[in-house]
Amino acid sequence: MPSVSLSLPAALAGPARTWVCLSCMFWVRDGDTHSSHSIYMHLDCICCMLNAMLDAMLDAMLDAMLDAMLDAMLDAMLDAMLDAWHQSL
Repeated sequence: MPSVSLSLPAALAGPARTWVCLSCMFWVRDGDTHSSHSIYMHLDCICCMLNAMLDAMLDAMLDAMLDAMLDAMLDAMLDAMLDAWHQSL
């Protein structure tokens, strides 16, 4: 998602131009981004990149935990069913 340049009062903006990401509303100064264009892509926003990395890490951790829990539950259920079947013989 593109971002736009917003004009701030000189006391707030200082000599550098200030940008805001339209996706997360994170303020970025010119020196904080690799882009020198008046409009830069959403991928240039450090806040959005960190959020995307954190989301990916949490998704991977959650998937691993759910897989481990489901494996343990299925193993326990299968063991209980096999024990009950052996006792019935």
